[in-house]
Amino acid sequence: MKLKIAIAAFGIAGLIGTAHAQDPQLARNLAATCANCHGTNG
Repeated sequence: MKLKIAIAAFGIAGLIGTAHAQDPQLARNLAATCANCHGTNG
């Protein structure tokens, strides 16, 4: 019984880690959107 609980806990912990992953290109894409109107110098 304890083994099943441990396996379930590790499985849930693994899913939580992937659910909170962020897009590494998010800041770059946001800056590109602003640069369309404001230019690259702000």
